[in-house]
Amino acid sequence: MHEKHGREHIHVVWSRIDREKMRSVSDSHNYRKHEEVSRELERRFGHDRVQGAHHEREGVERPDRTPSRAELRQEERTGISGKQVRAEVTAAFKASDNAEAFKAALEDRGYLLAQGDRRDFVIVDQAGGIHSLARRIEGMKAAELREFMADIDRDALPRISVAKAIAEEMEKTGKKKKGQEYGEDQGYVSQSQAALADQQVRDKRNQQDFEERKVAERLKSLKERFESGEKDIAGRAGKDTEPDRQQEAPGGGHTRSQ
Repeated sequence: MHEKHGREHIHVVWSRIDREKMRSVSDSHNYRKHEEVSRELERRFGHDRVQGAHHEREGVERPDRTPSRAELRQEERTGISGKQVRAEVTAAFKASDNAEAFKAALEDRGYLLAQGDRRDFVIVDQAGGIHSLARRIEGMKAAELREFMADIDRDALPRISVAKAIAEEMEKTGKKKKGQEYGEDQGYVSQSQAALADQQVRDKRNQQDFEERKVAERLKSLKERFESGEKDIAGRAGKDTEPDRQQEAPGGGHTRSQ
């Protein structure tokens, strides 16, 4: 027990090992188990009930999900709160009639739509923070979002690493939109298209570099073999540098060298 923020704070530690079966007790679904114990303690000690999200909801709307530890660390690092992102993304969604309009509305607010590693769609904020798109739209379910975004080619979207690099570069330079670098006559090119263009250029350059290295290695190998052959021929020829002179035959006399 210790004091924290002006109140007594208690830490309780116990072993999860079942000594009779000699194995650890499962801690799966621990949120629900915590709420079951909380309801029991509230009734036993006459405490005010605190509505949870998993147990004895009795028709009460589920409370908002609390931020995960990773999300809290991201907020500290970027200075952009999940609540702020949720408000802006929800507003963009409500103002959009279709997926393409929603994508454009996100870009106008400084968010890049990208393909997630574990989720269908994610967005990257101005500081390079990653957010699940479904979790940043109020009242949205993953299946509903998947249906709404059906017109978007997910494979054509930039990967997270590319979108993060673009967002971080824009944050450094203070640019709101990227596209002018690809020519004024092209007009505005969205951040996701710019990211794909960058990636395609890098992929092509890497492939060219690889092919050039293979050709150079092949030429080097052929040159070494050629030089080795020349040395071998010169070595054999060095034994008879005057091909027209007379040489003694093993049994006496002379013979013309070949």
